[in-house]
Formats: sequence, structure tokens, C-alpha cells
Amino acid sequence: AWSPLTSVDIPIELTGLDLGSHQLEVVGMNSAGEWATGEGASWQDRTVRLLTPSAARKGESLPIVAHALDWQQMIDTTFTDQVQMESSASLDARDVVFQKGVAASSWSVAESESFQLTLLDAVKPVQILPDSFPIESVSGTLTGNITWTNDREYHLLNDVTVATGSTLTIQAGTRVLLAPRVNLRINGQLESLG
Repeated sequence: AWSPLTSVDIPIELTGLDLGSHQLEVVGMNSAGEWATGEGASWQDRTVRLLTPSAARKGESLPIVAHALDWQQMIDTTFTDQVQMESSASLDARDVVFQKGVAASSWSVAESESFQLTLLDAVKPVQILPDSFPIESVSGTLTGNITWTNDREYHLLNDVTVATGSTLTIQAGTRVLLAPRVNLRINGQLESLG
């Protein structure tokens, strides 16, 4: 168990310990609010989680969100920096700005081949879908147990409602696109598997 944050001016007191060996882990924070564990500075223990769709079509805008995570895998709200994102495609490298551990950007996809994005230690492959990738248009009320699979794209053209007592399961990697001002209402259950 971790104790509350304590000033370095206050000695660490260990009481009530059984006889034998014990291990003590100390995690520190500098005056800039950056964490340090063991011999390494906080940046060595920081990782990046890159959130972006795993598939896109040529001509789409690819939204990108990145989280800087601290040693506890929580968003590091002390991290504010400008970092360069690169791609294995002909997309221009660009700077993304982290504010309180979060960065957001978007790229217009001009690629015909799949590529990967790299931001610090995070790598995210992006598959470019062929023009022949199936599209299924959806609208109205869904009843029963329905599964949307990742072998096609689902376009919601009008409001879609999952009826009471019904379940919509969306497989990992499934693309669901909503037309402007269209809602997906869940009166039953929604299971998103990834």
C-alpha cells in the first residue's frame, strides 16, 4: 500500500514490522511535479497510449488522441510538451502538443497502402481499406441479438435504436460511422468487444 504524498522534510517511520527482511519502495516527485522511481527520472517511466482507428479509407480524416501515462499507468497531468509524431507513409511528420498529459491531432489520409504512426514509444498500425470493402447501411430499430462484425463497415444513416431486451455486440476492429446528427440509442444492451 502507498502512503499519502509526504514532504521530504518528514522522516519515513516504519513501525509494527515483524522480524525479518522487508522491502521499501520510495517514489519521489520533484518541484516540477514530475515523478521519479528508483534510479530513473519520471520520463523513463512514462509511456504513451496512442488512440486512433486501426483502419481508414483514403481521403478520410484520421483522428488521433495520445495519453502520456505515468508509472502507475494513469494520465500524467504534469506532462506538457511538444513532441513529433512520425509515420511510415508519406504523411508529413508533425508536432503534437501535450497539455496535462493529453494530445489530439488529425491527419488527412492520402495513402493507398497501410502504414504506422509513431509517437515516442507508441506505435499504431493503420490499415487502408480498399474501395471494395463492404458497407452496410443501418437505420431504425434493432431487435434480438445482433452482432456487427469487422468484415464490413456500418453506416448509420438515420437514428438507430437497440430495443429493450435486445443486445448489439460490436466486434473488435469494427468501423461504425454515423451521418451528421444521427444517434445510436441503447434501450437494451451494448457490448463493445474492443
